[in-house]
Amino acid sequence: MIIAAFPCLLAMPELPEVEVTRLSFASRIAGAKIANVAMGKSLRWPLGCPPDSLQGLAVLGVRRRGKYLLLDLSQGLLLIHLGMSGSLSFGEALSRPGPHDHFNCFTDQGLLRLHDPRRFGAVVYAPSQDSPVAQKLLGTLGVEPLEDSFDPELFASMLDESYKNTKIADGEMTKQSFSPSSLGYGHGTCPRYWYMAFSGAVFIDNNDAVAVANMAQGTQAHER
Repeated sequence: MIIAAFPCLLAMPELPEVEVTRLSFASRIAGAKIANVAMGKSLRWPLGCPPDSLQGLAVLGVRRRGKYLLLDLSQGLLLIHLGMSGSLSFGEALSRPGPHDHFNCFTDQGLLRLHDPRRFGAVVYAPSQDSPVAQKLLGTLGVEPLEDSFDPELFASMLDESYKNTKIADGEMTKQSFSPSSLGYGHGTCPRYWYMAFSGAVFIDNNDAVAVANMAQGTQAHER
């Protein structure tokens, strides 16, 4: 079966990108003590606590759950989501905060900064991972695709169940509905790619220069 692929510009799906982000600073920030937290414009969700209340807390480590980074503190944790345009940086010599730097966490080992032009990301404080605040964000997430315990056959059967209403006509697949049975890889077409890959579909790249240019211009307009 040959299925025309949906346009996809991302070279790396979001979940592996978040894991790479975690690995880029986790070891360097571990053990750091928070000196100050400065917030910029409002993000997708509020911080959930006064920024000053984070002063003096120690960063115990950085974990990942789905597309959330979990910054474990000596009291509670911070849940960080990059949204659609967010990026994290950590270092000792970062520039002064710009108009799109909406979370700046100053520590004795460097500055952790969330840069997010579209402000769909978030930094949320929770007293524990089991608290209602954290569970509202993490409680419905499924299995971890990047863990050794991930079972491809089980996942394929879950995808098959989710796509029972999918219609196939004229060699193309039309997405009717999808209930994520695992952690999303971001980008709306990826669940379809996964299903088609498990179904043995052959992909045809139907991107063209005009489509790529239009999507790139749209992204730039959002950032402005």
